Amino acid sequence: MSEIHRAAVLHATGIDSIAYYGDGALVVDPDGKIESLGPWHGRSSGGRIHDHRPALLLPGFVDCHFHIPQIDVRGRYGFSLLEWLDRFIYPAERACADPETARDAARRAFQSLMAHGTTTVAAYTSCHVQAAHAAFEEAEAAGIRAVIGNPLMDRETPPDLRAGVDALAACEEIASRWEGKAGRLFYAFTPRFAVSCTPALLAASAEAARRTGCRIMTHLAENEEEVRRVRSLFGGDRSYAAVYDSFGLLGPGTIVAHAIHVTAEDSDLLARAGASVAHCPSSNFFLRSGRMDIGMLDNHGVIIGLGTDVGAGPSFSLWETMRDMLYTNEKTPARAFSTATRGGAGALGLWDRIGDFSAGKEADFCVYDVPPGLTAGSESRPDELIAALIFTEGGAKPREVWIGGRRIL
Repeated sequence: MSEIHRAAVLHATGIDSIAYYGDGALVVDPDGKIESLGPWHGRSSGGRIHDHRPALLLPGFVDCHFHIPQIDVRGRYGFSLLEWLDRFIYPAERACADPETARDAARRAFQSLMAHGTTTVAAYTSCHVQAAHAAFEEAEAAGIRAVIGNPLMDRETPPDLRAGVDALAACEEIASRWEGKAGRLFYAFTPRFAVSCTPALLAASAEAARRTGCRIMTHLAENEEEVRRVRSLFGGDRSYAAVYDSFGLLGPGTIVAHAIHVTAEDSDLLARAGASVAHCPSSNFFLRSGRMDIGMLDNHGVIIGLGTDVGAGPSFSLWETMRDMLYTNEKTPARAFSTATRGGAGALGLWDRIGDFSAGKEADFCVYDVPPGLTAGSESRPDELIAALIFTEGGAKPREVWIGGRRIL
């Protein structure tokens, strides 16, 4: 029997457009997929009814960049990227050599993400194989959708955190166990960033991803010092994006985080390759890394999603990340909301499954109370509702979270 969710329903239908039903009906089939979305008026029951009124029903968010081991080192302020990594991040990741520490971090991370409205996440673990398995096991238990990768790095990082070409066999074993499991868990080969990877590791990572059909996650041009170091290591006549492309790392399954210090030529290269960008405005603020030029990337047709980038990002809430996106770019609340939903789905290669309420997609949604001073009805303006949620103190939190048609929280 289908289930019918009655509420004010809102979802993005384009990069800067929203569809809104003041009294809507989201119909979910027995397999947890969306059957239809439309107005409630004139509908016969035809299934079990969940009456959420006067609440808002929105698609679950897609967090395109997140670091599980870093959840307890948020707020370590006043340092550049490379210094911050050495002082705080590598020690936190070292602690995840203990499987129970890694498992506890993953469990708390996924619960916190869902409590803030995120139903899909692209997450880095530590380099340890057991940390990756623990993260997948906790994601499976929590019910969240997840792309997960354990960072690969074999130079300019602490020796005990290095995982080079010889680690790829273990990565492929992780992929064989988890890629595509339950239709919501996916593995990503994750060369951390060019500074920390030898040419051999970059090339081998790309080949492993091709061989297994898995995604690739990495960082790109986050910090000017990092960009200078890449030029020194790989030759000064190639851009950071061109370095990745030369090793076969850019393609439709590639998600690069940050992309702050890129050129128009880099943007064109990313677009032609089909690679996506995880925009992380909160962490860019925090580490004073710079401002990503969304307009330039848009003009070249690059797919953009949003990432909290915990722990440089201080919050699990993509509402707060949207706020920072609006502070740094002349975009509308509708665009920010679309980036956190449709954009994220496209960036992770999950556009056919999630991101909006199109028929046939998975029923991933959250139920929110209407912000004070507003009502959700036929006369309400959806842009005002979205703006109020974005600028809610502390980030709006859902009262219910559903993934695949099943209530999770």
